Amino acid sequence: MLNVEDYKLEKHQLEEQQEEKHPNSKGVTMEELLRVIIEALVDNKEAISIQSEETETGVTKYIVKVDKSEMGKVIGKGGRVAQAIKSIAKAYGNKNHKMVEVHFED
Repeated sequence: MLNVEDYKLEKHQLEEQQEEKHPNSKGVTMEELLRVIIEALVDNKEAISIQSEETETGVTKYIVKVDKSEMGKVIGKGGRVAQAIKSIAKAYGNKNHKMVEVHFED
């Protein structure tokens, strides 16, 4: 039978093994993730602005702003790129037990 100390040690060892397998799974914020994705799409990286706000319902809302002339690159044909970014953000939020929304403004 496991006692509390043995359980904690075993849990810690499993967490370390998980960290070795997926070293980037912790430590990256949503804003950093969004910035990396958006920077890959636009030329004017200085014009990128990402703000976050918490809504009354507990949803973290990220507002992404880029230069007007480059908004089309972020939205993509038929909104496909924007939808993909939102899907990635939602998956990241689910993994971290948070509700997130991403909105794009120019």
